[in-house]
This record gives sequence, structure tokens and C-alpha cells, in this order.
Amino acid sequence: MNTQANLPTGNVFSMDWSTGKLVPITAAGLLPVGAVVTYEDRANSRRRYVVTAAAFDQYGHGQNCICEDGHRSHVSRNAINGPGGWNDTGEVLDAAGVAAFLACAATEGARLKAEREQAEAARQADHTQRRAEAIAKHPHLERVPAGGYSSAKLAAKNIRTELKAAFPGVKFSVTSDTFSGGDSVDIGWELGPTTKQVEAITGKYQEGSFNGMEDIYETNRENIWPDIFGGAKYVAENRSEAGALDIIAAALCDKWSLPKPADGKSWWSIRRPDDHSGHDIGNIARQILFAQAYPAGAVITGLEDYTNEDGDASSWSRYYRATYTAPARAAAAPEAAAPTAGAPVVRFNEAKSGIEVSFATKPAPSVLEQLKAAGFRWSRFSSCWYKTASDTALDVAARVAGLGEDQRRAIADRMSDAHHAAGARGMEEACGIA
Repeated sequence: MNTQANLPTGNVFSMDWSTGKLVPITAAGLLPVGAVVTYEDRANSRRRYVVTAAAFDQYGHGQNCICEDGHRSHVSRNAINGPGGWNDTGEVLDAAGVAAFLACAATEGARLKAEREQAEAARQADHTQRRAEAIAKHPHLERVPAGGYSSAKLAAKNIRTELKAAFPGVKFSVTSDTFSGGDSVDIGWELGPTTKQVEAITGKYQEGSFNGMEDIYETNRENIWPDIFGGAKYVAENRSEAGALDIIAAALCDKWSLPKPADGKSWWSIRRPDDHSGHDIGNIARQILFAQAYPAGAVITGLEDYTNEDGDASSWSRYYRATYTAPARAAAAPEAAAPTAGAPVVRFNEAKSGIEVSFATKPAPSVLEQLKAAGFRWSRFSSCWYKTASDTALDVAARVAGLGEDQRRAIADRMSDAHHAAGARGMEEACGIA
């Protein structure tokens, strides 16, 4: 298309889709001022536009038009006749109709702009409040200096601090890297906490995610953490098995009377005859091994039968778990011991088999969103958020309340004791002992 300025109408061309040739645009090919056209696509619902210019603009983009919400665009007969979302309604407004349409569009545009500004102000206020709360709650973390920028190096430093406090005795490798187009933080450790438990701490340092559908990286504007304590485009967690996989795989072969590989390593070559899922013994051993958390210094010793109703239905970790030995740990302080004034409180309600979280003051919207997303419900009677007890529910409660690993483990131990006690009572009743 000719895009030179100040050319007569006959020197501006459009494509005739029926012949595939360029043809000059004449006055007869233009839309009349006041013509009502509509447009829609996958991102926009159909909206009405009114043509406001009698000729193409100086760049040949089309005739100026205004949407009913005040948005300005260009349209041409070529765009209407060709493929796309434009459509000619056949309606033409007179001068009074055009004036009325433009007045309504201006009013609607002003209203939508005010809504956007109000939403942005509310977002900024929420970010300011959440930032202040994060700084007050984590004074031990190093912050991005005033006027400075977030960095993967600072994120790695703070991640080390958080992991050391959350999982004492577990050795973590935390490294950062900067490369063309971004940066990253890589976290590695052997056994110890599960990947999900580590991600609950490290995930907030990732600035966004890659959108494979559009081949772009999208920054999460709602995550304020990287702007305060550092962050990276990519944060990766890598939990290794420290040779324990061989022990679990060998135990599975013994349990299922399967031959072991001659080199004691090629577990991929061993499969259950009745398993048509395509999972080899190594894959099954990995499911079982990595579904558990282990204390610092744990040594895997074997395998035992286990029923985990909350586990992944497609994973063998619902039926087996690893056994281990571990160095004796110091007794954890009792949960009832003097919590910080105003700090959230997490309880295991044995009578109702539930996890409860209570707050001294109304928590931040981000905390409420996490609880609701995890299935917690509000109890007016008990003034707490509650959910049926499970490892997942406890993980969420511990995260929003900022519990240390010892505090979380103490509650988990009570949940486990209650579960076993309930099972024993059920067995006694079934046998007619109780």
C-alpha cells in the first residue's frame, strides 16, 4: 500500500481478495462518515464503531473510527471484505446521531479510564501494605537497596538464609547465574524436605513464568517479593536421592519377587509383569522415595507397607514408604510455649481431625487467597480457618503462619499419632475387642 502523505485518493491502493490484485481506492470504495461497523477477535468481544473521517489517514491505514468505549482505530472497505473481525452493519448515522455516539463514547471512555486508575491505585496500595508486612515479618533477610534493582545473587543469599532456618542440618547448594536474556537460581539438596516444601519457600523468588503458547516470558506483577528481597526469572529446585534409590528399588524387587539387574543399577530394565503403565522399578522407587520428607542425616534402610489416602492416586507412594534411621534430634519446644504476640496460630483439632489457623488481626488479602485456594473455610463460631487434616493442609497453614520446621513437625507428629490411634481403635472394634 502506498503510505506517502498528501496523495490523491486514486493513488491509494487496496487488495481485491477476489482477484488477488491491488486496485485504486476511489470515493465509491470509501465508507461514508457515520457508517456503523463492528469488530471482534479472540481477545475482544464485538463492539460498535462509527466512521468519523471521509478519507484514509495520511499513512493509508484506513478511515478513522471511534469505538463505543472511546477507543480509536482505523477501518477500510478492504478490511471489511477481507478476512478478519470487521463487519459492516449497513447502518449510517446522521450528524446528530454521530454527535450523540461520540458523546456517549467519551463518557464511557472516561468511566473506563477512571476504573482502570482506581484499580491501579488499589493495587499499588495493596502492594505497599504487603511490602510493609513482608519487611516487618522478615527483618533477617537482606533487602534490595533503595534505588537498586532485584538480582539473582541477592535472591540466592536470602534463599540460603530461609532454607537454613526452615530445615536445620540439611545441606543446600544455592547458586545464581546471569546469562543473555535473564538470570536463574538453582537449589540442590539430598533427601531432607520434599520438593514441594522447598518450593513453598523458594517459589516466591521467581519473577514470572514462560508462556509457551505465545513464546514469551510473563512477569507476575502480583508477586512483590523479588522487588524487596531479590529474584530471578527462573528458580529451579533439584532434590537428589543420594544413592537411596538403589535401596528402595532392591526392596521392591524382593517384595515382588523380581530379578535384580546384574549391575545393581539398571532398574529401568526391570518391570512388573502385571504393570502395563510403562513404569519401571526405578520409576516406582523414585515415586516412593521422593514423596516423603526426611530429617537431616537420614539414612534410607528399606521399605514398608503404608496407606496414604491423601497421596497421588497414580503413585505407588500411596501404598509404600521408605524406612530410615536418623540422628536423634533435640526435643522441640512445646507448641503452647509463648508465641509471638499477634502471630498466627496453627492447631491440630484432634476431635474434628482438622487443621485450624487463627489470626489476631485480619490477614493480608494474599494470605486469605492462599487459604481459600487450598480449600480452607472460615468458622464464625471458632473464629478460625479450618480444613480436614492432611500433610498438604498443614504445609499451607505452616507457610501462611510462618511456622518453623520444628513447629510444623510437632503438629505433624500429633496428626500421625492420632491417625494410628484411630486405626487401632477401628481394628479393636472390628475384632470385637472394644
